[in-house]
Order: sequence, then structure tokens, then C-alpha cells
Amino acid sequence: RSLAIDFICIMAKYPEYGWVSSFCYVALFFTCFKCLAVASGIGIQCFLFGVIAGAKRARIFNKAFFEREFPDVHPSDRNVRVIAFRVHTETHVLQSGLPDMGNGKYSEKLSLEEWHELNCAARASSAAAEVVYLP
Repeated sequence: RSLAIDFICIMAKYPEYGWVSSFCYVALFFTCFKCLAVASGIGIQCFLFGVIAGAKRARIFNKAFFEREFPDVHPSDRNVRVIAFRVHTETHVLQSGLPDMGNGKYSEKLSLEEWHELNCAARASSAAAEVVYLP
């Protein structure tokens, strides 16, 4: 443990010294600044990779793709949404292509270039999300 954290633990026992406790919070912030900076960077990276993957998915699985490849929707393809504890069923395929992550029935209809681009974006997003949980 660092000297600043020991000082904060000791001063926490004496709350009547308000200025000391505010000084302790400042000392704790500067002690943990590197940890906060790294955690913020990892969070921003994870968010941006998710946005990039979502944009690629929206560009590849657009409305024209579904109208071209799935002109007649089978009734078993249902999108079930729960809104305010009521279940609404709609007979259309998901316009975002989810939960297909590159090896499902929607990706079978993609060209090789589109499939490769979608899989690279999904893999980068998944790798960024896995980094968040590393100790």
C-alpha cells in the first residue's frame, strides 16, 4: 500500500477535520490516476469497436439486402418483443441481422468480401469486450 492510502485510512477515523478528508480525496485521485486512465481508455476502446461493428452490420444487413434475399418471410421467423409486460409478435426478420455473427442463415447470402468485412468487425468488437474482463 502506498503512503497516501495509509494516510487516508488514518484520517477517515477523524471526520471532524473536514479539510483533511478533502485533501485525502485529492490524494486518492492522484494515487489512482493511472488506474482511472487505463480503465477509461479500455472503456472507450470497447465502445468504439462496438460502434464500428454496428455500423458495418447496418451497412451490410440493410433493408435492400433483406428484400432481395428474403422476399417471402416464413411465419416461423418471428421477432418477439416484450414492451411493458406485453408480448408483441411481428412476422418479419430482424433488420439488423442479429443474432447472426457471421455463420448463420443471413451470412450464407453474403458475398465473400461482405462476409469477411462483417467477421473482422465482429471479431474486433468481441476481442475488445473480452479485454474488459481481464484482471
